[in-house]
Amino acid sequence: MQCPRIRLITSGGADITAPTHATTSAVDFVDMLRMVFAVPALGLGPAEVALFANKLLDIAIMPDADRFTVLEPQDWWTYVDAANQSANYQRYLAAGLTHSLVAADAHLMSARTGGVIALQILKANGSTLGMDRILNGPTEVAWTYPWMTHLTNQGVKFHFSSEATAVTLGPNSLVAGVTVTGQAAPVQVDYYVFAIPAERMGPLVSAQMTAVDPILGGIQALTTSWMNGIQYYLYTDVPINAGHTVYLDSPWALTSVSQQQFWQKYKLDVIGPGSVHGCLSVDISDWNAAGVHTTTKAARDCTADEIAREVWGQLKHHLNQGTTVVLDDSNLAGYNLDNSLTPATSTAPAANSQPLLVNVKSSWALRPRAVTGIGNMFLAADYVRTWTDLATMEGADEAARRAVNGILAASGSTQAPCDLWPLTDPDWTAPIRDAGNAVMPLSDDLKP
Repeated sequence: MQCPRIRLITSGGADITAPTHATTSAVDFVDMLRMVFAVPALGLGPAEVALFANKLLDIAIMPDADRFTVLEPQDWWTYVDAANQSANYQRYLAAGLTHSLVAADAHLMSARTGGVIALQILKANGSTLGMDRILNGPTEVAWTYPWMTHLTNQGVKFHFSSEATAVTLGPNSLVAGVTVTGQAAPVQVDYYVFAIPAERMGPLVSAQMTAVDPILGGIQALTTSWMNGIQYYLYTDVPINAGHTVYLDSPWALTSVSQQQFWQKYKLDVIGPGSVHGCLSVDISDWNAAGVHTTTKAARDCTADEIAREVWGQLKHHLNQGTTVVLDDSNLAGYNLDNSLTPATSTAPAANSQPLLVNVKSSWALRPRAVTGIGNMFLAADYVRTWTDLATMEGADEAARRAVNGILAASGSTQAPCDLWPLTDPDWTAPIRDAGNAVMPLSDDLKP
């Protein structure tokens, strides 16, 4: 479902709501004007706004090869000249959006990835499809369970209690078997697809494997960060915004979405306790910053209750302005913290079984392709080189398509390969970029 609006708010009272799609109505037009006139509330001067716009313009017209040679070795903070700009420029333009949207530290994130994705967001914002879409129900019932049912009907068997612990190559430099917990003998099949994240794949890569395909060794050097969620259940639904809300200067880099307005087939008072009518889902993207309302500890050092109280406090600090009360303690029925997190205790630090890949500068060279140098081994995960180039389901999907195409080629199949869609920049940049790409085409070693 399309989220028609995005809202950007600060603790100081700046509040910007804008359409996430092309202006198609008078309401969209008015909201767009309101956004333009609200920008000064962020404390950004015209020269700083122009500087940031020019930085994006430079990327928009830059040939693909230059994006890799010039931008990839730079971090986003350096590229946008944040060190020489105001605190508001650093907070909102250089760091705020990158941290909130992709859990990336602007001092580390690749300027190429940051810039290209920013252009994609701007382009999508100008289309009728929009830049922000979410599921129309809880993930399990709207997506996971139906997909699992489909795969099961196709003959797929799931082994949920099993874990791959080792990969063995045969004398022909092909995978001869994978050791899996709960299996008496190594699993032996014709083709192996590893659809697991970087932090799980890295330990499986052996010296024997890197001798065949050296780039596989780079997986262990990839960078991950934490971006995990918490859901607050409300007695009375509070639709804060018709889409995502970004709390630009929140210490823990929070974003939220009020779910019930998009879950028309799944009423919370029907599928859950009858007293619950709303669900506010929140992403926490900075787990290292100190809390400011109910704790001074970093999120990764907090218990579950401490995380819940501090996030709730940060949300209220942004939303409850003046006499307006959006979130009230009496409306809170409970919370659920992402079960991939093991919160800190007095004797053990927090742990996260599902960290998020972050594309730091110069990390493209560390990332393998979906089709590896091992003839029967393929990778399908968001760390694989793709045009999408971001830790998203779209990136994982593209990697999977590339893996399928690799299997089709290796097996000699006559079936049509899966479609792939390289990212396209705004149409008005095409003549300049096409001219640059013709003079200096992207080399094969840099392509996905």
